[in-house]
Amino acid sequence: MQQKKELLNEEIPKKVKQQLALWRDIKNHIDEIDNYLSPFKDKLREITLEVQNNLSIEDGADRSETISVDGCATTWKKRMIGLSVTDFSKFQDYLTRNDAHFVMRKQVTTKGVEELHRLIMEGELPAPKSAEFTTYDKVTIRKK
Repeated sequence: MQQKKELLNEEIPKKVKQQLALWRDIKNHIDEIDNYLSPFKDKLREITLEVQNNLSIEDGADRSETISVDGCATTWKKRMIGLSVTDFSKFQDYLTRNDAHFVMRKQVTTKGVEELHRLIMEGELPAPKSAEFTTYDKVTIRKK
């Protein structure tokens, strides 16, 4: 590991062939680490699925209870609303007609979709013909 860390301190060579050799050494090291971590990441996904199956969201709620273990982790499950667009240009026209450009802002994509869904469900806007809403559950687990 120490030898690999020295790769970071090496000066970048002037010749392309030497640069490629250094790139390959560093890439090989990254691949070794990824291969080592892969089974651990797979196990985390497995545990996350089990946690998701054990958390429930009550009817009418959009979030499950929060479960915390001090010094360990906190988890909850939230009902999310997604949007599947079949014809993007028609959907953009729909947003323009209904003054709903907030949906397209990248920094608030999920909030915009949720707000659009709420406006349609409350009857303030017509449903778009070029898009379809879907709901899914998202589990969050954070180190504590």
